[in-house]
Order: sequence, then structure tokens, then C-alpha cells
Amino acid sequence: MNLLDMLRAEHREFLRLLDRLDKSVTKGSPDAPALIGELVSRLERHEEIEEKLLWPSIRHYAPESTPALDVIDADHEGIMRVMAVFKSELFSAGRSPAWLILGCSRLANMVRSHIAREEADLFSIASKRIPAADLERLGLQAESAKEVP
Repeated sequence: MNLLDMLRAEHREFLRLLDRLDKSVTKGSPDAPALIGELVSRLERHEEIEEKLLWPSIRHYAPESTPALDVIDADHEGIMRVMAVFKSELFSAGRSPAWLILGCSRLANMVRSHIAREEADLFSIASKRIPAADLERLGLQAESAKEVP
């Protein structure tokens, strides 16, 4: 599978996971922390693959896209900051259900808009400019990276 197809498939999984999280949080379900944990760990790995594999190829084949990459990098940093708060404070005593609802809503909105921006801007550039053979090779590298714990 080429790298863009793999990343798009992961985006669809994130969107499904965010929908489950939205429902879980609004219903006060006890599985919200597990869903957040799953989302955080998967997003961290996903962003690492993008930054290590896709971004250098985009910079190589489409150097004029650096401003778009800068925006996406800023998105990644913001998402990572919010996820770090969840990781450190999710199980803190005294956190109200409202804190969880607002935090999940903020994270979900950030991730949803990030995915839309990434696919509309960077993935479209990558699909037009990066040779198919390179995208396949990068996909294989990404699959190998996923298997390493």
C-alpha cells in the first residue's frame, strides 16, 4: 500500500474513533479514558510517520510547499500539547466531567480540521508530485515502522 493510502486509511480510523469518543464522553461512559489513550498513542505514531517519511519527500519533490508544511507542523505541535495534558491529567482526582467533555471536544475539533487541511493541501501535492514508486517504498517503510514496538 502506498504511504498516502495508508495515512488516509488511518485518518478515517481517527474520525471513527473521535465519533466513538464524542458519544462516550457525552453519555458519561467509563470507556472514554481508554478511547483517549488509544487515540493519543495512535496519533503520536501517525504523526511521527508523516514527519519522518512524507514531509521530507514533499520537501524534495515540491519545495514550494514549505509554507503548507509549516502550518501542518504547527497543527501537530498544538495537537501534541493537548494530548500531553490528557496523558498527564486524565486520571487526576478532582477533574470534573466538564473538563473531560471540553478537552475531548477541543482535541476532536483540532484533529478533524487538521485531517481536512492535511488531505486537501499536502496529500494532494504529494499525490501529484511524489512518484508512485516512492510512495510505495515509503508505505513499506511505514508498515515496517508500525511493527517495531
